[in-house]
Amino acid sequence: MRINYLFSDISKEQGFNEIQREYLKKDIKNNDTIVFIATTFDDYEKNDLYYNNLIKHFKNIDITFNKAYLIDNRVDKDLAKDYILKSNIIFLMGGKTNRFIKRVPSFLNIKIKRRNNTWSKCRLYESILSWGI
Repeated sequence: MRINYLFSDISKEQGFNEIQREYLKKDIKNNDTIVFIATTFDDYEKNDLYYNNLIKHFKNIDITFNKAYLIDNRVDKDLAKDYILKSNIIFLMGGKTNRFIKRVPSFLNIKIKRRNNTWSKCRLYESILSWGI
């Protein structure tokens, strides 16, 4: 079974809201493996900040991961694919959708599946899943 979440503006201070907490705690098991895919692949300081904040927000709701990976330009394509294959959870980090749609597929060397001549983060996510399998 595959479950998709779409977040918008997770609070930097508060983390997940009450409804998000409820569903995340139900759906994510401790010791799962998560991979975060950055939007801006060359802004390491920002990527690390968001990555660490997200890990902290998960810990604050008693979810800990066995492994947590971050994909940006510090990771080569083969290792990125390995991270995706090893992970139970793929977390597409925030940012402007158009920027994300342009950068991530070119880095991972995948084609985004299009529906009705449109692209979206959901299409990108589906493409990553089919690419990684």
